[in-house]
Amino acid sequence: MLLIHIGLHKTGTTTFQNQLWDNRGALLKSGILYPKSCSLGKQHCLLPGSLIPNHPFLPQDRTFNTDSLIEELAAEIHKSKPELTLLSSEVFSECIRHNPKGCMDIINKLPGKTENKHILVSLRAPIEYALSSTKNCIRANLKLALNNPVGVFRGQLETFEKNINFWTNTPYKTTIKHLEMSSQNIAYNFLKIQQIPILDPHNSASQNLRLKKLFNQTQKIKNEDKENTLHYFLYIIWKLSNEVNAESFDKFRSFINLNKPPKAVLKLAKQPSQSLSKFLTISSNNNIEKLPISQRISLLTEVLEKLFEGKISVDKIMAYLASVS
Repeated sequence: MLLIHIGLHKTGTTTFQNQLWDNRGALLKSGILYPKSCSLGKQHCLLPGSLIPNHPFLPQDRTFNTDSLIEELAAEIHKSKPELTLLSSEVFSECIRHNPKGCMDIINKLPGKTENKHILVSLRAPIEYALSSTKNCIRANLKLALNNPVGVFRGQLETFEKNINFWTNTPYKTTIKHLEMSSQNIAYNFLKIQQIPILDPHNSASQNLRLKKLFNQTQKIKNEDKENTLHYFLYIIWKLSNEVNAESFDKFRSFINLNKPPKAVLKLAKQPSQSLSKFLTISSNNNIEKLPISQRISLLTEVLEKLFEGKISVDKIMAYLASVS
């Protein structure tokens, strides 16, 4: 059995792929192969990416020999003999804009019969999807998004609709999962698929319960890491408030380089409301957990102004972290 997760972008795909990749060994013991073949990072973008020569986020020196990639994947599947092979890459969803026929040819050539191939599509609310995708294009400094963000937004809405129409009209069984309907355990919720015996939550012989336990444990560890990262981030801000003045921003760069914070610290710049809320929780004795996020941020602004007294610009720090993440 072959399960192909095609995205879409900005629908929890990175979290999903991280959980699968980080648990490859445990998954294989349960009969599920998340292959190394065709992978870059933690997703299998090299396979569909072979159809998009000028892809802005894939290395230009990668192989474009689709048949060779499929042969490599088939060899790994043959060696591992899993009950289920799982591929995941949002680039599959990009292919329908660039080369839909080529995309279907890839899936047709993958090992297994048509009835044993299954498509998994992850979605979110269309407006949120289009907005998040447009923001991502702007952050990546894509010229089209910078020059015409409204046009890109409209294009993303069209992409959303085209993907649904395309993937629900292939010869393969298709399951659609909505990000809004998933709990924090995205991987487990995405993989509750009744049509696939090993993933069927109603099949007592399936791996459903084992997967739930595995991904719950992984999520618990990730949550703990996130808490530690938040505290580390706040520690940096606190140190800066005592050591750096507004005229010496270069010292801030030196401080960051000296402490070599984990990448997760840098990425927190993309989620300022979470880090600010945590800072407020630490810095205030008030019962602020029950307050709406807008009130938390408002209170935090007052706290920061008192703590830092104009020594540093928190906005400037956030901007710098965003630029290096």
